[in-house]
Amino acid sequence: WGLDPDKHVAYRPPHWLNENEVARRIQREYPDKAQYRGEQAIFHLRVIVELDGSVSDCHIRKSTETEFLESNACEEM
Repeated sequence: WGLDPDKHVAYRPPHWLNENEVARRIQREYPDKAQYRGEQAIFHLRVIVELDGSVSDCHIRKSTETEFLESNACEEM
């Protein structure tokens, strides 16, 4: 992933502080066609969170295939 192991010795898993806010932003951008058809999907993300809590890299590793739905999760983080 391009991480320097020495800088991540004291790694702690990130703790969401604004999970509900991010979820609301993603839901607001839900495509009309996907919503009308009832399309839903599961997205598996790889996210690198910096010490200050900012997201420096986000990649959708895999997702449910749908016709009209594309995730904006990385952009919203």
